[in-house]
Amino acid sequence: MPRCFSLHTDTFELVWSTRREQRSGVPLQVEVLEGDGVRLDVPDDAAVLQEETTYTVLVKSQAPVVLAHRHPGFFGGISTTDGERIAHGTVNFGSQVGYSDVTVLVGGAAACTFRMEVYPSKIDYQRDYVALRDAVGSLHADLALGYLQRTYQLGRVGATRGNGLLGWLFVLRGLVDDLAAAVQHIARQPYRRAASISVSVAPEQVRSNSAQAMLPADLLRLPKHDAGHGIRVHIRRRQRTSRLWEHAWLHNQLTTFARRLSDTEHDTRHGSTPREHAIHDEINRLKSRLTDLAGALPTGLKQASTSQPQQPSALFERAPGYREAYQLCTLLQHSLDLQGGPIPFEVKDIHQLYEYWCYLMTVEATAKILGVDMPISQLIALRDDRLPVRLWQGTQQALTFDLGAQGTLTLAYNPRYSGPAYLVPQQPDIVLTLQPRSGPARRFILDAKYRLDTSPGYIRRYGAPGPPRDALNDLHRYRDAIREHDGVSAHVEHAIVLFPYHNTPEHDFTTSRLWHAIDAKGIGALPVLPNNTVHLEQWLTQVLTVNLG
Repeated sequence: MPRCFSLHTDTFELVWSTRREQRSGVPLQVEVLEGDGVRLDVPDDAAVLQEETTYTVLVKSQAPVVLAHRHPGFFGGISTTDGERIAHGTVNFGSQVGYSDVTVLVGGAAACTFRMEVYPSKIDYQRDYVALRDAVGSLHADLALGYLQRTYQLGRVGATRGNGLLGWLFVLRGLVDDLAAAVQHIARQPYRRAASISVSVAPEQVRSNSAQAMLPADLLRLPKHDAGHGIRVHIRRRQRTSRLWEHAWLHNQLTTFARRLSDTEHDTRHGSTPREHAIHDEINRLKSRLTDLAGALPTGLKQASTSQPQQPSALFERAPGYREAYQLCTLLQHSLDLQGGPIPFEVKDIHQLYEYWCYLMTVEATAKILGVDMPISQLIALRDDRLPVRLWQGTQQALTFDLGAQGTLTLAYNPRYSGPAYLVPQQPDIVLTLQPRSGPARRFILDAKYRLDTSPGYIRRYGAPGPPRDALNDLHRYRDAIREHDGVSAHVEHAIVLFPYHNTPEHDFTTSRLWHAIDAKGIGALPVLPNNTVHLEQWLTQVLTVNLG
């Protein structure tokens, strides 16, 4: 079994292996983040770690050993023997890429933390994956983001205000330790400012002539032994106080952040899977931490505004603790930028990103061919207090282009076809429907599949790499099954799989059976990736030109 890498210390040995030979032009990326005396051994021919690949992990230790990962089910395939001193099993990153951190605990103490980088197996990391992620995230960052995934990437705080919940959560998670340090510094050494405050005193305690002049004359005439008959008077005194508007502003910011988490924590309370329980627990911990930090601040002025001050005060500009707390609260009012930085964030599975991107790109290409603006505002249903954010699904939220006298063109994402006419409900990814002002509608189905068969037998049969045969078989089912919807009949003219592939001189897709079968049989496939949308655009142009005249 080919070995990817191994870690050795005086207390444990870890061997990470793959079940099949992998070849890549990129070297394996593994880094020890924490641990004393850890030796990393990487073979010269070790290939990169990839998504959708099963790996074998073996750990031998002198004491009970535990492998810890942020994703609660990542090490679900690992079992222990020999008094828990040997851990052995398999792991899989699923359809996720990026960084992944693992901590080895020996005898209950962290002995080592290491980071791996996981690469796509079907597409190029920078050319294709990053472009997919950013294209989906450009519509709304939360559409590309996941939570408690197997891998993570690094971003930064963006320049624009207004976050979706997930992007804001990642910013909060990345900044909360620094925020806690700043608030704790304030709590230990709160700033005090001289102010005139109202105090309640007995009349005989009033010493200054100016203050006595403000007292009622009958109180001044009382003998000293009679002056304390429970009578209190209010006077103004100059005194140093920690009741500052800056403290109140910080308190309001922290409690506002905690309230935003509170709704989400409540919504995730009834999760059924370990991952859903872990999401709830983490959000609850963040909420409790913000609440505790707010409670640690000195009492502030109740009338302090919760809005951002136009100019920070001198205290927020220069004082240790205050300066950092103000800057961090301000950062938390901005958005997450997915392009590099210190803040870890997680992204949805590649197959989900690919499906989203295929729909968005089809909408964009259609709008371009029709010469209209892309209707961005109709594309997504965002609920700022819910996890996760998804594209709208179903024909009732489909995008419709008015073609005037020629009828309408509708692009639906994940429409569901069911009812008496269907023994089994059908739900393709994308359905393009041309509805003339009179006559039957014409449907064109696009099914996005982040899957690729490059086997010699497949290439001999079809002339180029393409989607697996079961994906092609689904097209026959869609074409034959989807005949009507809401009582309106419609003929499926084309059913096509969209799959991730770039043309190569060795295997030119335009000479393959998958391309020619679209016109000949109404069923086929189109390679679609960022910087390779020409085949889909050509097909769309032909469909719209032929049917719209």
